[in-house]
Amino acid sequence: MNVSECPTIVQKERKGIAAMRKLHYFWTFPVALLIRLISPLVLVKTVGIRSGYIGHFISESSEQIHLKESRRQMRRYGRQNTLRLYYFRTTPTINSFLELKVRERLRITQFAKFLAEAQDKLPNSDRYKGISTANAGRFLGKINGDLKGKFIYSPDENENARNWLRGIGWKDGQPIICLLVRDSAFYNYGEFSKDSSWKFTEYRDSNIENYIPGIEFLLSKNFFVLRMGQIMNQPLSVSNTAFFDYAFSSQKSPFMDVWLFSNCQGIISTGTGPDLLGPINEIPMLMLNALPLYGIWSFAKALWFPKHLTHKFSGEKLTLREHLDSAFSKMEEYTESDVEIEELTSSQIEEACIEYFEIFFMNPGQIVNRSEKQKAFWEIFKNDSRFSIDHCTVHPQSILGESWLKLQNQNFLE
Repeated sequence: MNVSECPTIVQKERKGIAAMRKLHYFWTFPVALLIRLISPLVLVKTVGIRSGYIGHFISESSEQIHLKESRRQMRRYGRQNTLRLYYFRTTPTINSFLELKVRERLRITQFAKFLAEAQDKLPNSDRYKGISTANAGRFLGKINGDLKGKFIYSPDENENARNWLRGIGWKDGQPIICLLVRDSAFYNYGEFSKDSSWKFTEYRDSNIENYIPGIEFLLSKNFFVLRMGQIMNQPLSVSNTAFFDYAFSSQKSPFMDVWLFSNCQGIISTGTGPDLLGPINEIPMLMLNALPLYGIWSFAKALWFPKHLTHKFSGEKLTLREHLDSAFSKMEEYTESDVEIEELTSSQIEEACIEYFEIFFMNPGQIVNRSEKQKAFWEIFKNDSRFSIDHCTVHPQSILGESWLKLQNQNFLE
């Protein structure tokens, strides 16, 4: 199957959905009841994969592929009496090429979705559902690097991608950095586009102009930098043939959207969706202006630089414990708590890029020598009662930015 076939699959499936939905209650309820009757012998579960946003789509697909492959290995040691039926929760999906990759590994049917809807109307429905981990980091932390859910690319796909890169100025062997900086245009894309209520996550937006000095530093180190994104507010002007503003290119494609994040040598992100392909493929991450600090990617090879948080009336920076208390998911929560948010400056972002380069590219694979402040941060965080809710083991190369730590007040770790 090739990439061009995927839209055809989607179109055929869509045509059948409307007609099937009118009839599905007549046959899915009897099937759901039958499933309950045979459950002592074979347990049939429906598994829905969130597919309306790219981050959910990546993490849940990868997890379900991993679990399927793990179960396949376990069958050697005993009989498995559970049958899983997979479906996409949102159609069409957010990325047709990723859909193709998932379909190559999981049997996706609309029947499973209709069956899940019927199960929801019957008692004890949770027993007949397979659910992905809500927190992708917790799942990746648990498997500790032994991921069987990577998306596999064919030799032809890899060569097509390299040919495309050569066409925009990339040279064979040149390391690639994908830069993804979320801004307010995010709210015009995806499942919740045009929904103003979704703007509660605006604390995650950043000004792309502040990233130019960091980009220029990486270009000076012979990286090829692609500014990524589906819909962005403004193009970025960087006068260098090794920089490409993919976000504003007419050559964007679902294929390259996914392939680049899976096969680059480094990812710089503010924490939004496609960057999850980094830890899945063990690519070193630089997370900039990332909030909350509580959400640090402890499961990944990642350097984390949060935005600065200060008390509105005193102007004092928050301590670590106050940061942990401010693990908010909505902008209004910061406002109601009188916490002000300040982006990293352009010079701070440049320093972060230098630190990223020195840790992950100057001496790749070398064990990072952690400062006393770094050790103290992790000690306090791991002993906090909330740590175990969303975190597991800490990756040896998960790091809170050292230059960011130096900017905090003396009482930060108290």
